[in-house]
Amino acid sequence: NKLELVSKNQVPLAPWEARLSVVISLVCGSDIKNIRLPSSVDRVPGHEFSGVVTEVSHESNGILKIGERVSAFPMMPCHLCENCQKRIFRDCEFKESLGTIKWPGSFASEIIIDARMAVILPHQITMEQGALLEHLCCGYRFAIEIVESGIPLDSHILVIGDGPIALANLQMLLLRGFKNVTIIGKHPFRLKVAEDLGARKVFNLIDLGNESWDLIDVIDVCVLSAPSEEIFLSLSSRFAKGAVVIEQTR
Repeated sequence: NKLELVSKNQVPLAPWEARLSVVISLVCGSDIKNIRLPSSVDRVPGHEFSGVVTEVSHESNGILKIGERVSAFPMMPCHLCENCQKRIFRDCEFKESLGTIKWPGSFASEIIIDARMAVILPHQITMEQGALLEHLCCGYRFAIEIVESGIPLDSHILVIGDGPIALANLQMLLLRGFKNVTIIGKHPFRLKVAEDLGARKVFNLIDLGNESWDLIDVIDVCVLSAPSEEIFLSLSSRFAKGAVVIEQTR
């Protein structure tokens, strides 16, 4: 349940790998959970990051150039299974996340990745924004799934939770044209961020008594972005006929 600073020997690159100098590394909630596991001893955490390419293997020479600014898809796939052949790398049967023994993570001065999983950052994207790419893509993918399901843009979408994933959902829903988004959470700072981002309404769960549920507009879509069974049941009377409930999993 702790981190410590250690020195490690630099290892040579394997085929298709690239070495990056880490510029920014973020802390994901899963990093915090993993650090607490006994199985995480000797692991280097971190998978949300941006860096600069410092070395490429012979096979990666045409993919990345020294000095390029990159982030990366944080799961290193096998490139052999059926899903990899279809380029559905997220569903690779044998993928290994950054932050494991096989692929040490970005809480370090440098990191080795599969160069084929690198995402080159356009010049107008800052390193800080680049480090947020994986996180924001979770919200982006979610918003695309909402659009593809045919949910009308004027639907009232309630997001239960005010964590980073919920806030990414909010940003991407707004960018896709959904303007009627409500956030329920319990952290004043995060709720203020949701408000600033453009949430139509925000509610602090601590201040929201049972008699106040009727302050929430009729719900067309309810997104469970946090453990919320009790809240979900309390809100059941506010669901529109045919309401869609999405239990978001990572």
